[in-house]
Amino acid sequence: MATYAKGEAQGPIAERPPQQPNNLDGALRFLLEHQYNSLAKPYYPVQKQYPYMENLQSHCMTRTLNLSQRFPNLNPPTRAPSLTTDPSTPSDSRYPASQQTPSSTRAAFQFISPRYQGNHFAAQNQCADIPEELNTSVWITNLPPTCTHADLLGSLPDVRSKIYATVINQPQDGHTTSAAKIVFFDVEGKNRLLACAHTGIFSVDGLLPHVIPNRIRTAAQPPGPQCRVLIIRGPAALVNPTVLYDLFSTICVFELQYFKILKEESGRGDVTMLTMEWAFGSYRCQAERVHTAIQLRCREAAGNPLNFWRLVSVSWGRDPCDRQSL
Repeated sequence: MATYAKGEAQGPIAERPPQQPNNLDGALRFLLEHQYNSLAKPYYPVQKQYPYMENLQSHCMTRTLNLSQRFPNLNPPTRAPSLTTDPSTPSDSRYPASQQTPSSTRAAFQFISPRYQGNHFAAQNQCADIPEELNTSVWITNLPPTCTHADLLGSLPDVRSKIYATVINQPQDGHTTSAAKIVFFDVEGKNRLLACAHTGIFSVDGLLPHVIPNRIRTAAQPPGPQCRVLIIRGPAALVNPTVLYDLFSTICVFELQYFKILKEESGRGDVTMLTMEWAFGSYRCQAERVHTAIQLRCREAAGNPLNFWRLVSVSWGRDPCDRQSL
């Protein structure tokens, strides 16, 4: 007697051939899901403890070797799939060349230090495919061990160029001095700093830094008014060092060279209005994010008489390192 499932006749259960479990599909699904979850999650917060690529492959290998016990009918690969196999060379990789890491991407990663804790896949953190004469980044060593962004940027000679990004590394691995990377908006700033360091007129707290082109090359930025200095004007209840510093802390991680009050005046309804200048350590991911966040708050408050953010304005200032614009 036939039974029916979803409108189709089937033979009696006793007459059906025995069905074998599809262990292969389950094992492949496990591997693919594990790899997808591992690659999709941001890895940089745990970079200090678990090197990303090495940890992923060793973990995949461990789980792969255990598959033979869980799935006796599966013949697992003898090693974990390589994530850096060159598609131009013969390989026994499980993945076709189209799914392997392209050589151009590996070339962009080759100069990045294994101790770097940022996002390797972000374009601004990779080595630009440009000749050295177009590189705008320098690497500075022999800085004071307690060097701050205010110390370094305040000691720069007449480079006549805007600062795009500044990163300071404190002494580590037995070193007694700090090191830093400075990225300019244009090539001229890098060349002037190299020349000043070569002649010995660049010093920080009595030390003569050693300046060389940075191996992680960065291309010049498009011209425009954007820079690491912001001019913020608004009611004193909002535009003051305490409130703005706390606000910036919720937007991004930032460093400051200085901040100061430029003007104090009376506005409508006896509201005290302050104009402040904030010089961040970097334009990238600092001044640009703060500028965008304040503009958003001002647009959201427009038309609301109870929201004082409608009275706040933000504009680009002038980078003190770019003296030609002063």
